[in-house]
Amino acid sequence: MIRTAIIGVSGFANEHYHDLLRETAAGRLQIVAATVINQAEEAEKCARLRGLGCRIFDDYRLMLETLAGQLDLCVIPTGIPLHAPMTLAALTAGSHVLLEKPAAGTIQEVTAMQKAEATAGRFIAVAYQSLYTPEILRMKQAMQDGLIGPVRAIKCRGLWPRPNSYYERNSWAGRLRQHDRWVLDSPFNNGFAHWLNMLCFLAGRDLQGTARPLAIEAELYRARPIESADTACLRIATEEGIPLLLWVSHSCTETEDPILEVRGEGGTLVWTQEGISHHPAGGEAEAWPSHTVAQFRPLMYDAVLRRIAGEDTFLCGLDIAGRQTLCSNGAFESSPIHTIAPGHLTTHGEADPLVAIDDISDICRRAFQSESLWSEMGLPWAKKGRLISLRDYSSFRLAETEPALAAL
Repeated sequence: MIRTAIIGVSGFANEHYHDLLRETAAGRLQIVAATVINQAEEAEKCARLRGLGCRIFDDYRLMLETLAGQLDLCVIPTGIPLHAPMTLAALTAGSHVLLEKPAAGTIQEVTAMQKAEATAGRFIAVAYQSLYTPEILRMKQAMQDGLIGPVRAIKCRGLWPRPNSYYERNSWAGRLRQHDRWVLDSPFNNGFAHWLNMLCFLAGRDLQGTARPLAIEAELYRARPIESADTACLRIATEEGIPLLLWVSHSCTETEDPILEVRGEGGTLVWTQEGISHHPAGGEAEAWPSHTVAQFRPLMYDAVLRRIAGEDTFLCGLDIAGRQTLCSNGAFESSPIHTIAPGHLTTHGEADPLVAIDDISDICRRAFQSESLWSEMGLPWAKKGRLISLRDYSSFRLAETEPALAAL
C-alpha cells in the first residue's frame, strides 16, 4: 500500500483531497498524514481523514520529520512561494512528491529541487494534468510523423474572468513576491500555466521531452490595483525553430477556455478541453477520441501511483515543468507591468466587481490569427517588451533590472 501524506485540504488542495479519497476507496493508497493549518474550519475533512487512520498535523515540517522514511508520496497543493521549501522537506523525508503547478516561482528554485531530487533518489511529478492524457502524446507523435507538414508555430489563447475577490482569496494572489520569496503570480504562471507548459512540451524534439526556449518577448499588463499582471502576451523562440505564442487575460467578461493550435504547412492540430482535432489543409476536420477534463486527474494519479509501484510511466517532471518556470521568469524580465488606463476599461458588478479590458476578446482573436503581440497591432495601451535571452539563463534577476521591485 502506498503511504501518502498531503499538505493542505482547502482551496485548490480540495481537489487533491478528493483525489486521495478516490484512490483510497480503490485500495491504491493509504492517507497516513495530513497537514491542516485551519482544522476548525476544515473539521469535517479532518474527521473523515482521522476515520481513515490519518494523523493530522498543524505544521508540515513536524509531519515530515515525524514520518521521515515512512512515506511513499507527499502531495503538495499549496501556494507558489511554498512549493520549493515544502518539496525540499518532503525529499529530505524520503518521499516522492506530487507538486501542484507551477513547479516554483524561479528557475533557481527549480534547479535546487532537481539537485535534491537526484540526491534523494526520489521523483517530483508536477500536476500539469493535461499532459498525463495519452492523446497529448498522440498529438505530438502525429506532429513528428509529419501529419501537418513542417510546424510553423504553436499558439494558445484563453480568457478566464476573475473578479476582485480572486485576488483577495489568499496572501499571495496577484503578488510579485511574498516576504523573501518570489511568487510572480500571473495568468501564465498560475491558471494558464498548463498551456504555457504544453506549448513548450509539444515543441520538444523527443516524444516525452520538451522544447528548449532560447529567447522571449513579453508584454505584461494589469487592469486593477495589484502588484503583478492579470493580462499578458508572450512570444518564445526555441532551439527547435518553432515559435510559441500565448495570449491570456483575467480582465474580461466572457469565459473563453484555452484553444491551442499547432500550425503546420499542411494543416493544423487543435487542442481544446473538448478534445483534439485534425484540420488538414483543404480537407475536412477530424475529431480524435479524447478524454474528458474530469478524467485528467485520475489519469495523472494513475501515472504517479504506477511509477511508485515500479512501472516506467510518463510523468511531467521538473525537466519539463521547469521550462514553464524559465519562460515565466523571462517574461517578467522582458516587460514591466503596465497599468492600463481607465479609459480602456469597464467595471462590471458592484458587490464583487470585475474589471474588463474593452474588446479584449476580439483583440485576442485577431492577435491569435495574425500571430502578433499586442504592441504590433497598434493598440493605444500596448507597449513592446524587451527581447530576453534564455540560452544561459540560470537565475531570476528582476531586482537587478527593476530596482523599484527589490523592496516589494
